[in-house]
Amino acid sequence: MSSTQNSTIARNFVEEIFNARSTEAAKNFVTPDIVYHGMGEEVNGIEEFKKWVSEDLRVSRHEDHNIR
Repeated sequence: MSSTQNSTIARNFVEEIFNARSTEAAKNFVTPDIVYHGMGEEVNGIEEFKKWVSEDLRVSRHEDHNIR
């Protein structure tokens, strides 16, 4: 996969999940057994990932996420 394709996937991930506020779109980008390691936290599985995203969306309700 080219860097252009990777960038497109990353942009779509942010746009569809965070900016469009659609946690259900996560299934299009991550596997059911996702393990996310963030700043001092670990998220296991797609349902926990969607809960984590929902919390992020609640906290940053008025901000769009950007990726370059």
